[in-house]
Amino acid sequence: MGVYILVTHSTGLLARKADHLPEKTQDAEKPPYRDRHGKYISKRKYDAIRAAEELLARACEATFEDDIVQHGISPDLRKFELSPEDMDRGRHHYDEKMREVGIGLNDKYPDFDLLSARILSAETYARLFHQLAYYFTPEHLVGNTHSSKLYCQNNGLTFKEIMLWHRMQGITLLELTEFVDVVPGLYFRSNVEEDYKNINWDEVYDMYDDLRNDLNGMSDDDKKEYLLKNAYQDELNHIYWDERNVDWDEGKHLDFIVFSRKLVNSEGCDSDGAFGVGFASL
Repeated sequence: MGVYILVTHSTGLLARKADHLPEKTQDAEKPPYRDRHGKYISKRKYDAIRAAEELLARACEATFEDDIVQHGISPDLRKFELSPEDMDRGRHHYDEKMREVGIGLNDKYPDFDLLSARILSAETYARLFHQLAYYFTPEHLVGNTHSSKLYCQNNGLTFKEIMLWHRMQGITLLELTEFVDVVPGLYFRSNVEEDYKNINWDEVYDMYDDLRNDLNGMSDDDKKEYLLKNAYQDELNHIYWDERNVDWDEGKHLDFIVFSRKLVNSEGCDSDGAFGVGFASL
């Protein structure tokens, strides 16, 4: 009986002592931030969730005119009419960006890049895609000597060059890379010729079995031309650089060359290193 009283008494003392501990001491190990389900989370995760919620709210109200003011998008993009296809492409990309952020909100490990992310309006995306596509048309390359010479020099235009043009102002390198993936017929490749040599073709055939019959018997130059005309972007990345853009190297990526699949080896350049007038009819 005495032992029973002692234990009960001791427990009571401990409980009373705990009751008199400062609230801060009792909750010292509990982080002060909760998610939408009431679970305790770290401040960094809490900030990422808040950033995602605020990003979605801003994106719902975004307009092309607001993007000009808030994000420095070029007002010159007003100067052309958009086709229904342009608008569909812009809306689709906008919806994809919203979906990505929404998925991140429900993810156990939210994307901390959302702390500095942005979503432009569907119209803004449509206008940027339209402009980017125009840079790679015969009409533009024949009528713009500077662009024409740049394209003929490298059989494409580097990301760095594109970002310098007025109508691409306010766009980041990562965004422009996404845009290239959206615009039909545009791809990018390394600007280093060595990246196209010493390729282990047996390894390539093992990974991409459908290429074996297509490339068998071709010279390396013919293989390069075939892949530039037919391979998916991730296949180009893996075959030539043994990577899938997992590690983002901005300095290297700026010099990558954006090219139009329609213009690969089109032989449109004349003796002056620019597209000739006859090229406009291609």
